[in-house]
Amino acid sequence: MFNVNHFTIIGKYIKTESIRNKLYLYIMIENNKVLRIIIAKGIKDKITEFCTINETIAVKGYISTNEAHETLLQATQIMFLSNKN
Repeated sequence: MFNVNHFTIIGKYIKTESIRNKLYLYIMIENNKVLRIIIAKGIKDKITEFCTINETIAVKGYISTNEAHETLLQATQIMFLSNKN
């Protein structure tokens, strides 16, 4: 069965940030648009350890809404695409 609420995005890593007990990953996609994606707390340490600013990453996840009917992007998997020497 095809789920229409799943996404895969490729972009440049900008930063991670904690706001109100939620952890967010910011990536820049084409046209210099910045997306804010919710990630699990255990992933933050791995991202900051292995990923540098402006490194290319891919994020897989799903789209949901909150009580205020805002659209949320929630990551389930993060892949590092840049080649480190």
